[in-house]
Amino acid sequence: LPGEFAGGVLQLNTRDIPEQRFFSITTGIGMNTRSTFNKYSTSTGGKSDWIGIDDGTRSLPDNFPTADILKRATQAEKIAFSKQLNNDWNIESKEKAPLAQNLQLSFGNSKKIKKREIGWIGALSYTSSLTSPETERSDYDFDGSKNYNFLDQQYRKQIFWGGLLNTTLKWNENNKFSIKSLGSINSEDQTILRTGIDLENQQAIEAMAMKYTSTRFFSGILNGDHYMPSSKINIQWFGSYTHSRQSIPNLRRMYYYRNLDPSSEDTSYFAYVPFGNASPSYAGKFYSELNEHVYNGQVTVSVPLKFLGEHHKLKTGVFEQFKSRNFDARVLGFVVTNPGQFNWNLLQLPIASIFNPQNMGVKGFRIDEITNPSDTYTATSNLHAAFLQFDNLISNKFRFVWGVRVENYIQKLNSFGYSNDTIRVKTNYIDVLPSLNFTYSMNEKTNLRLGVSKTVSRPEFRELAPFGFYDFSTATSVEGNNALLRTEIINSDLRYEYFPDAGQILSFSLFHKYFKNPIEPVVESSGAGSRKISFENAKGAYVMGIELEWRKKLSFLNTIVSSGVWEKISFFGNLALIKSKVDKSNDLRASQDRPLQGQSPYLINSGLNFQDPKSGVGINVVYNRIGKRIYQVGNSGYLSIEESPRNLIDFQISKRVFEKGDIKLTIGDILSENSTFYQDQNQNGRYAADIDSGISTAKTGTNYSLSVSYKF
Repeated sequence: LPGEFAGGVLQLNTRDIPEQRFFSITTGIGMNTRSTFNKYSTSTGGKSDWIGIDDGTRSLPDNFPTADILKRATQAEKIAFSKQLNNDWNIESKEKAPLAQNLQLSFGNSKKIKKREIGWIGALSYTSSLTSPETERSDYDFDGSKNYNFLDQQYRKQIFWGGLLNTTLKWNENNKFSIKSLGSINSEDQTILRTGIDLENQQAIEAMAMKYTSTRFFSGILNGDHYMPSSKINIQWFGSYTHSRQSIPNLRRMYYYRNLDPSSEDTSYFAYVPFGNASPSYAGKFYSELNEHVYNGQVTVSVPLKFLGEHHKLKTGVFEQFKSRNFDARVLGFVVTNPGQFNWNLLQLPIASIFNPQNMGVKGFRIDEITNPSDTYTATSNLHAAFLQFDNLISNKFRFVWGVRVENYIQKLNSFGYSNDTIRVKTNYIDVLPSLNFTYSMNEKTNLRLGVSKTVSRPEFRELAPFGFYDFSTATSVEGNNALLRTEIINSDLRYEYFPDAGQILSFSLFHKYFKNPIEPVVESSGAGSRKISFENAKGAYVMGIELEWRKKLSFLNTIVSSGVWEKISFFGNLALIKSKVDKSNDLRASQDRPLQGQSPYLINSGLNFQDPKSGVGINVVYNRIGKRIYQVGNSGYLSIEESPRNLIDFQISKRVFEKGDIKLTIGDILSENSTFYQDQNQNGRYAADIDSGISTAKTGTNYSLSVSYKF
């Protein structure tokens, strides 16, 4: 497996040839206590929004000039170009948010053709939902003074399409070929209405943003599995292609303000349209397109060995990956054409009519090009890898799985700085990644495990790219850092595990990780609605802790209260206590010790599961809690932004009906506690609204869903 991970690797293995023909259908509805049946706002969309793709409604006109032409255009030409733009700023108010809907179909079959067997499995899913979280936002200057108090009402309509088709040909008992494909379309139509007070400028504000994001994904894999009975050698291979595309057509941001002048009785709001240079934050329009292609190939050979009377296995293989990305953004903004002749009454027009084509002119507005050279980048990466692994079974007590993986990673990125200076990133790392896993089987039910390994975490293209993007929803500007280094990680853990019975476990683990050059998001500056985030390497960090995992049937309670029900209930969960610390010796801004960004001091996951095969009733209750963790790293003048813990409880009950059917009720986030991010002013590890500096508090509501499935 690729050596780029810190906590672990998730590997998904899909089914090949079904044992029997099947066809199943699942349909359901859902609601959210904050959104469903309540009023909501949305912007005008296209006819194909229901499948998660913009039909061109949000695109620039076909004959609209390129960025270079618009920048060189005269004022009269810019006015003419401005009139080509559709007035697409209207925000519609709807009376009732609909129920969430979902539909899933799945099927499979197999057929024998002479001595061959072919099988296929397919699935199609569709989900539509609308949520409306409410978020209170604030931020602070380096002197601790509050910059603003905003209230965001967000409306998010999400559409998801997904499908897969797997076909497997079993040539004979020793040879198998598979073609697996997976595709999805995921879109979000987001409208944000912001109200509040800009304390720094003493203004009441009304701002809004309309953002449509469409992400398309496709992955195809061709693989083979071949076993040679005479030598008992097994050869596995695969080749894959993945394409992902993300489009953000016509993100619009608008800002209205009213001066808080006690001597004035004027309550009118004025549009903030710049008089000089356009701004993406005020009357701005943003377009972007990201395309990424990934090619993978791997061959693995397993060879059985016999040494000193024991069976062993040697596995070796090579892996190749090529990844390419192209990102292109365009930024436009309206400005006042001529302040000396401007019709000031236009600034009091509502958002639906302020940018009508008839308002473009010498006495009105015009469009301006503000695309920076850094708004475009291209990037590639090559990963060449080879590995050698030994699996040594020494008697029935001791097992060693050990080896080494060597990876050569070449990463390139080409872009420009804000002053049009050329930025070239080219890194070439050769990483030797050894691994050792030792298992001592104390008896049939008890194991003692020891693992030591080295892995890496490499900077993402987005973390390197100089492209800066202002996220209206979080009032944050994010910009990459082309000087980032990759992170090297030494992992070690010791684990005791006991299996009292089938499906039950009790384990205890000690673990330690050391990070060299960990990458963290860091606050570079803060102002009125303009917190800037970039990425930096810390010199080092460590994480250490203990973890307890359990899954136990409660049948032992029969000795206390005799009842057959205890056999059907399982208590499961895991608890981790963690300490982490960052080496700040190369960070002159840091003033005190702190944990690693994103690392909580404790994790709690637990639940109860009831299963009655006879009646077909199943009940599941799950509780989760994650301790306080750093969301964005601060500095000596600005405290880190931290995420406060919250309790999550989910409940699900299911019932088998008509032998082949199921009905299921799920309640997600029953407590619906606020999600809070803050600065811990007194450093006591707990959020106190009257002492600490609140950054954001989001209310999301409880989710209810009811689904029915039937298998034919």
